[in-house]
Amino acid sequence: MRNQLNKAKRIIIKLGTSTILKENGIFNYELINGFIKEIIKLKAQGKEIVIVSSGAVGLGNNHLTWQKSEDKLLNKCSASIGQSKLMYSYQNSFDKFNLSIAQLLLTNKNFKTNRRKKRIKNVLEKLLEIGIIPIINENDSITESETSFGDNDILAGHISNITKANLLIILSNVDGIYRNYIKKDVINYISKTDSTIKNYVTSNRSSFGKGGMMSKIHAAKICSQTNTMTVIANGQEKNILLKIINGKNIGTLINLEDSSK
Repeated sequence: MRNQLNKAKRIIIKLGTSTILKENGIFNYELINGFIKEIIKLKAQGKEIVIVSSGAVGLGNNHLTWQKSEDKLLNKCSASIGQSKLMYSYQNSFDKFNLSIAQLLLTNKNFKTNRRKKRIKNVLEKLLEIGIIPIINENDSITESETSFGDNDILAGHISNITKANLLIILSNVDGIYRNYIKKDVINYISKTDSTIKNYVTSNRSSFGKGGMMSKIHAAKICSQTNTMTVIANGQEKNILLKIINGKNIGTLINLEDSSK
């Protein structure tokens, strides 16, 4: 199954907050620049790249000198402050490599009707056609509970679905789904028949992000609607994108359409 990943043409890359930001809450330019170098190589192979990025709230919190607030409105203020900082940081990095990016801020409401989903799809298709890399985030500044995805993993799953992507890569601060967390025993492959998967999943979350492993599993289930495979891996691993595409046995590969295992 791993040897099929190099055939993926359209790839969604979800970058978690713990990957994008350093422990002190600062944008990790060194790591992002490394990703961009990998993206350049992937684009040279004819692959299309879409990024779903967290990090806005974390950057906003850092600017306001707190970690998290119990005040929901203040958290929305953090998101609005951090979103401009997030895109400014991305722009600085991509400009160094002469790559153009575009920003899309979405809410769950944008996916409620086929007409709205088609609008998103058409914009993304055109951006990819003209060589632009879309960077997508949930619009946390204006979302309410009924219009929120809850986590960008879920958003990435929906983006993979409507664009009929071949592969979703979710990069976080863990090596994959652990069979044994203490021993760091990573499950290499999960198919539709692995009904015990929830036994291995905890709700542990990073100090920055909102999601946990269950949201990543949910994203993989959304992807399965369009036969999109999902890989969950550690964003700190050097050349992680190329390793995944080249079929290296790294992270957890999820293919919920495979019932042959």
